[in-house]
Amino acid sequence: MNDSVFEKVIVHDLATTGDYEVLKRLSVGKKCVFEFGSFIGGSAVAMLPQIKEAGGRLYCVDHFLGNQDDPHTKAVPRDLMVATLLQRIDPCRDIVTVLIGETKEALLFPTGIADMVFIDASHSYKAVVADIRVALHLIKGGGIVCGHDYIKHYEDCDKKLLEEYANTPDGGYGGVGYGVIKAVHDFFGRPQHEAAVWWVTIHKGGSSKLLAHCKEPILV
Repeated sequence: MNDSVFEKVIVHDLATTGDYEVLKRLSVGKKCVFEFGSFIGGSAVAMLPQIKEAGGRLYCVDHFLGNQDDPHTKAVPRDLMVATLLQRIDPCRDIVTVLIGETKEALLFPTGIADMVFIDASHSYKAVVADIRVALHLIKGGGIVCGHDYIKHYEDCDKKLLEEYANTPDGGYGGVGYGVIKAVHDFFGRPQHEAAVWWVTIHKGGSSKLLAHCKEPILV
């Protein structure tokens, strides 16, 4: 590691205390949890005490290359990103598996094993659609699919801005994650929402129906 480079990089979480409080509640009792987009571990740290209490495991999936068109995450060296995550999750290292790669690598896991999947990776419409499809592969009946960067519902958005920016590389404009909002709407309609976190409960058999409903392919 190049300490002289690290000293010039200011690294901070991209979520708020309110977001983490929602994740703490959602992760209570969850034994198998995946998160797509771990960055430096803020969301992992919020969920791990509840997962540990439930006797579970957290799978952190990230390529650790930063998000496209996001200067903050792109400015963080990859080894610093990984090192910071590992340092923060160290108290619970025995119940964490870190997978360095694309979200689609989680398709290697069996169908229906996850109690919760938290999505906070790339934010363009197509990327979020692909991540939701992977989440639906993993989630079991009664499980929760949730994500970040959702500050208002689809019907509350300026539709012109939504259509203009949802498919841009970062999926957002003016602090609104239009790519996230549109993708969530297309799969689930109006999800539950608090702070910048959205979530839905997937009922038994619901994953296959939702996958059939939305035909966008998984990105390769």
